[in-house]
Amino acid sequence: MEQEEFYVGYLPKAPEETGKFMHRIIAILLIMVILAGIFVALKQGDFANARFEYGELTTMEGFLYKSPVPMLLVQAGTNATGKMKYQSILLINYLKFGALPLLESLEKSSGNNLPMYAKVRGTLIYYDGKALLELTEEENAILEYKKSGHDFPQINVEQLGNVSLAGEIVDSKCYFGAMNPGFGKLHRSCAVRCISGGIPPVLSVMNEQGLTQYFLLLDQNGAPVNQRILPYLGQYANLQGSLEKRNDWLVLKMDLNEVELIAQKQTSFPALSHHHEVNYCGNGRTDIKDFSE
Repeated sequence: MEQEEFYVGYLPKAPEETGKFMHRIIAILLIMVILAGIFVALKQGDFANARFEYGELTTMEGFLYKSPVPMLLVQAGTNATGKMKYQSILLINYLKFGALPLLESLEKSSGNNLPMYAKVRGTLIYYDGKALLELTEEENAILEYKKSGHDFPQINVEQLGNVSLAGEIVDSKCYFGAMNPGFGKLHRSCAVRCISGGIPPVLSVMNEQGLTQYFLLLDQNGAPVNQRILPYLGQYANLQGSLEKRNDWLVLKMDLNEVELIAQKQTSFPALSHHHEVNYCGNGRTDIKDFSE
């Protein structure tokens, strides 16, 4: 009679047939692990091509403003009529804090009110046509300032009417480059700390074609909404309010009583390399159009 193999655990070598069986099982499990890794990798969304120039300081000159949010207006060439154009660089403080206390401290120490012409140094953050400057050296980030001798450019405000917009409320520092990814429920706890610290909140709105537009958020009186929107971070929400265009930023003066949480429609964020613009219809609907350079 043919005897069955008997496996004894303390022996240095398993029986021949038992060894062959275990080799086949191990090979199958290894292949399954490799295939599972490939599947998970393919299902991951692409990282945004956002940039945070960590450890690299950049010096910029321009006009310091603190309303509607701290920003530096820098010259960006001229338009077709020869009029000077400006780009708005959002200013944020080091770590998870806003830059408003630094600008108020500058006003107090200088005895002058903003706007001022200044030379500042910080760490650039940029993505999708928007740029921020982290004042990494805090109070030492403002190298020079000058009250007189310059004609301060006015922030052009264009009223665009009432709108209803659906998107995700994000903190501008992480979303535009300090974290990657810097949005969604997994980033929510970080976003809460950043916005609680005074970093400007932004509504990110994506249409069905994957084009995205960004809106600075204020309340209906133009005051910060940071502490009042914390429950809605990392979730998809519908916001209503009046829309303004301030230079190269869109500002939504939101009605805090009309915030509606809705099911999230978009789970991935494609890396965009073009600029886009929103066309506002008279009935409050929006149509995001792409304008490649």
